[in-house]
Formats: sequence, C-alpha cells, structure tokens
Amino acid sequence: MTLAGALSACGGGGASSSSAAGGNEATMSEAAQLGQLIFRDTSLSASGRQACISCHDPDHGHAAPNTLAAQLGGADGGLQGGRSAPSLRYLASNRAFALAADGSPSGGFFWDGRAATLQAQAGGPFLNPVEMANASTAEMVTKLARSAYAARFAALYGADIFSRPDDAFARATLALQ
Repeated sequence: MTLAGALSACGGGGASSSSAAGGNEATMSEAAQLGQLIFRDTSLSASGRQACISCHDPDHGHAAPNTLAAQLGGADGGLQGGRSAPSLRYLASNRAFALAADGSPSGGFFWDGRAATLQAQAGGPFLNPVEMANASTAEMVTKLARSAYAARFAALYGADIFSRPDDAFARATLALQ
C-alpha cells in the first residue's frame, strides 16, 4: 500500500486505491496488503507499542489521534518528538523539495522537507529515536522477519529477503507507498 494511498485514501500499492481502513483486499496488490499490515504493526517498534497508525490514525484524518503537541515514542514510549505528526493525506499530491523561482521552499516530505522521497519519509520513523526507535534497518528487519506476515513478505520478495536487511527495509518502505 502506498504511504500516500495508505494515508490519503488508506489504500495504495501503486494504482490501487483501496481503503486500508475498510478496503477490499481482493483488489489490493500483495505489496499493498503487506503495507497495510506494516502500517498497523506495533511489533516493528522498539517499545512494541507503536506503529505508523499510532501517529497517523485514519479516524483522525491520518493525523495524531489526540491533542498532544507531539506524539510520544522512543524505546520506552515516553519520549516526545519535536514536531506534531502531519496528516498523511497531503502525500499523494506532494513533490520533491525544491526552491521556487522566488527562492521560497516548496515540496519535500516531513514538515521541513528533509526527506527527498516518499520512500525516505516512510522509513524515517522506524529509525527515529523518539518515534519507533529501531537502532538500525537490520533491527527493524529482524522484527519484520518474526511478524505474522513474514512468510507472505518472503513469498513476494524472495526466500532470502531477510538475509538482506537493506533490501528488506527498502521493500517494506515501498510497501507503505
């Protein structure tokens, strides 16, 4: 599922526009279905209590589900981030960061444009110490390999996918798109 689709329509997976919140899995690609599972999987965080959906709740416009200025995360779930979680609904129409003709910043991912691509934005929270707080892509992929859907992930991306953590992480973040 695309992060943009998962978040703007809660669907995704390239051309699919199914809703992750209530979409028909039969019309979603296998990658989109895996993205939907990854988006909701708290076991992929250091605390075991946080998932993408924790800060980007479909019932709240894919934004924070509470009134905190910034969400709590980190290894113990008690660290507050430095920014509020943006709604993910803007992602489908966003473009890469650039300076406009007048010199003003335009586009980019995250509030400050620090991610150049949607995929980079999707991967950031997994490694951010005040968000999902994995120490490395390898740590996150180890958790992914233990997930209830690991066999589906390996069937789609190859039996040896978990022995290639960087590739597995890239596939996981692409599945969120």
